[in-house]
Amino acid sequence: MKKIEKLSKENSEVKLKISDIKKNSAVEVSHTIKKIKQEEFKFVAITTSIIFLLLCLVAYIGFTSFGVDELKGYESGPLYIEFLDDGTGMSDIVNFTGNVSAEAFKTEVTINNNSSSNSWYEINAEDYMEMITFDDCSDKLLDKNKIIFSVDGGEANTLASVYTDGKYVLMQGIVSSNDIIKHEITIWYDEVEEKHFHGKINVEFIR
Repeated sequence: MKKIEKLSKENSEVKLKISDIKKNSAVEVSHTIKKIKQEEFKFVAITTSIIFLLLCLVAYIGFTSFGVDELKGYESGPLYIEFLDDGTGMSDIVNFTGNVSAEAFKTEVTINNNSSSNSWYEINAEDYMEMITFDDCSDKLLDKNKIIFSVDGGEANTLASVYTDGKYVLMQGIVSSNDIIKHEITIWYDEVEEKHFHGKINVEFIR
């Protein structure tokens, strides 16, 4: 009888140990799966962050290498023209709205001659038709006889006095080979009526 009880007890202990093993194995498997999922989540999060940072870097490089150059300068023949940056891009657009208290428009243009020979150039202004259409002010434009300009602080003239072939020729000059020159352009007006002037300044290679 005692022998039977001993065997029964031993069987019970064996079953208990097997049960414990199965239970522990299940816990370990569950823990392992949970750990793997956590690692997968970390990997996905890190990979996504790296991709996002790379995209931001590419966008920044694209903007700084393309956008800024496009805003500041352009080429005309062998000349590279760059206007003073007023914080919004090239300061080559003139906008007056007939307010006599408005400050004069001023800008500076740099002309770089990249050729091995001297180059003639022209600085002119033209009516900025896109802005005139946008502002719907074609019937209230300032009289060009009352819009005055000077280049490098020189003699003052009206736009009307230098009008030819659809543009206002502010000056013509020559820049030596492989040389750089700068000009300051000032435009102002004397008009008491509520009228507008929208113009664009250009620098063009002549020959």
